[in-house]
Amino acid sequence: MKRKNIINPHFMGLKNVINSCIGSHMNGADIISNMQDASYDKDGKRYVYPENAQINLDVIKLDEITEYRKNLLTFSEKDNLFEQTPAVDAVCINKQNEWFFIEFKNSNVDSKFSSIKKKMLHSLWYVFFLYSKSGKDMTQLFGGDFSKFARENINYIIVGSYEKNKHHITNIQAFESSGKHYTPRGYTQFKGYYFKDVYMLTELELGNFITKFQA
Repeated sequence: MKRKNIINPHFMGLKNVINSCIGSHMNGADIISNMQDASYDKDGKRYVYPENAQINLDVIKLDEITEYRKNLLTFSEKDNLFEQTPAVDAVCINKQNEWFFIEFKNSNVDSKFSSIKKKMLHSLWYVFFLYSKSGKDMTQLFGGDFSKFARENINYIIVGSYEKNKHHITNIQAFESSGKHYTPRGYTQFKGYYFKDVYMLTELELGNFITKFQA
C-alpha cells in the first residue's frame, strides 16, 4: 500500500507540540501513525479503512494520547478520579493549514450521535490545551482566537462503514460527485459553530480524500 507522508510545517508543528508536552511520557512510542491503523475497531476486530486499500496517509491518533493529560495535570498514577478524555481517531493537516479531525465508526453512525458530539468538543479542547501548555505563541499560530480558527480551518469527518451505513450511501455519493460533502441530519448545527465543516464519508470515499490530500 502506498503511503503519503505529511511533511508540511503545520502538521509537523502539531507533532512537535505533542512531543514537547508529553513525549517524555510516551516511552518511545511514535506520535505519527497512519489512516488504516487509526481506523481499527478493537471490539469488532477489523479495520474500517480496509487492508486492501491502495493508499494510506500519515495521521496523529489523538484518542491514544489523551491518557497523558494526567501527566500534564500532575495526577497521581493511583488517583482513580482521572478519566481519559474522549477524542477522535485521527488528525491530519494539509499544506494549506486546513485541519481534519477524523472519527471512524464500524457501526451505524445514527446510533452514535451522542459519542460523536462529545468527541468533537473534547478533541478541540485537548489540542488547544496542548498548544497552550507548550508555550507556543498562540497569537502567531491562531490569531489569538482558537475558536475562530476552528470555525474557519478545522473540518470534522465521520467515516462510517459502508456495510452498516447503506442508507446514507446515495446522499454521500451524490454530494461527492458534485464536489460537495454530505452532512447527516443533526450535524449541520456544528458547522460554523465548532468546525468549518462536518460531513460523512465511507471507506470508499476516504481513499479519494487521501489521493487528493495535499501533504
